[in-house]
Amino acid sequence: MKRPLPKLTAHERLRKKLDRVQDTSAPGSITLRIRLTGALADAWRSLRDAAEGLDLSDSDLLGKLLLTAVKSVRRALRLMQQEGQP
Repeated sequence: MKRPLPKLTAHERLRKKLDRVQDTSAPGSITLRIRLTGALADAWRSLRDAAEGLDLSDSDLLGKLLLTAVKSVRRALRLMQQEGQP
């Protein structure tokens, strides 16, 4: 009889997913250098504060944002393109 795998915590699942998606072969990497101001800077600071003690880098945090939001942002961009076309 197979022994069941131990249940992962939410943090362990996130860490595993981030490691997996960043380790896959891709046609290269990108480096971002951005400046956030106003509400965007406040939002980033609040996320960094919330991630305090979780051993997440800025890349990890941005990765989680991208994985979570990519579908809805892509959908919104398509709608914007359709509205802009005659």
